[in-house]
Amino acid sequence: MTLLKTSVNAPWHPWETYRRPILSLWPQVREIEASEWDGSFEGTVISLVDEWDKPISDLAARCLVEGVEGGGRLLVLHHGISLQARPELAALIGGKFLSHPPAAPLTFAPKGLGVPGWTFTDEPYQFAMLAPVEPLLEYEYEGTKYLAGWTRTAGKGRVVYVMPGHTSDLWDHPAYQEFLKACWKQYF
Repeated sequence: MTLLKTSVNAPWHPWETYRRPILSLWPQVREIEASEWDGSFEGTVISLVDEWDKPISDLAARCLVEGVEGGGRLLVLHHGISLQARPELAALIGGKFLSHPPAAPLTFAPKGLGVPGWTFTDEPYQFAMLAPVEPLLEYEYEGTKYLAGWTRTAGKGRVVYVMPGHTSDLWDHPAYQEFLKACWKQYF
């Protein structure tokens, strides 16, 4: 399993903020700097890439699309959606980040996984959907519900996107961990 990350110099989400909680959930991952990834695909890729202005290479993007569509899995966490800097990867993920208002207390409601919801301060990401998806998570912000997580089939493979995760504190929240584990069990 490959985890695509960005160096400690990432502008908004430095890897060291997420390293401990990620490795406690997935200790077997192979960490690779996104800018150095050759596209080698070992069945599952987790994206925590924070490279909005520096897309991954042509080869890596092509390998990721082909790997997922050939039966692989892609888990995109919070800012890992910056893969959308490449249009073919935005299409693969199924949605594109547009913007977010300032962080605020958000109430998250999982869909169809049999796990409880939670309230936590996070960035209320908003998206343009590019493909049909199955909702996994919603949040409420200023009285309106927004999509915060989804899954979709891509060829023979599967993509899961999960929005919450800006601060390392959330990664230690029992309900969030239970949600991530349920997603993993169901789709990976």
